[in-house]
Amino acid sequence: MSTDEPLLRTYRLGNGRAIGYVVVVVALALAVQALWVGEGTTRWSAVSACVAIACAGYLLGIRPQVSETTLALEVRNPVRSWRIYWSSVTKVDADDVVRVHAGDAVVRCFALPRRDRRPMVSGVASMFGGRKLPDDEPVRRGFTTLDVIESIEDRSRSLRGGNAPDGPPEETVEQLPLLVLVVGAVNVLAFLLLLVLG
Repeated sequence: MSTDEPLLRTYRLGNGRAIGYVVVVVALALAVQALWVGEGTTRWSAVSACVAIACAGYLLGIRPQVSETTLALEVRNPVRSWRIYWSSVTKVDADDVVRVHAGDAVVRCFALPRRDRRPMVSGVASMFGGRKLPDDEPVRRGFTTLDVIESIEDRSRSLRGGNAPDGPPEETVEQLPLLVLVVGAVNVLAFLLLLVLG
């Protein structure tokens, strides 16, 4: 889904992306260790579980991304990718993730989970139910869901019309994430078979 158009802005998972990298590296390291020192079916069940976990870490943490280009909004979800031309964006809102409406189509942006402007609890108190923060507490840093929605709507309004291409959102299923999904699913099945038969 990558194009030669200049990127204006890119959104990715913050902590989820970092956790995705950690999960992939640790899972692959454990798979190598299991190959090195494991024996029998235990070796192969550990390797298949680690590979399945690494696949999930890539698909859910590293891959999701939303990019604003000069012609379109490109949404990369775990398996599917969407290209939504700015002129076809009709509305942007959020439920559990940011959703972009283009006519009758609704594209959910996995890389943009809903974030509240202000955290509800602070510090260690959050583990025990916590307390609401007073109004004078500082707002957390980084962008909020409202900031992202406003940015996408503003860009859509400013780039609508003129020479902008128009059309429905284009959906593609890329080969790499589909391959990672299949490898992960096969390894989950292998793990379960080794667990039952081993």
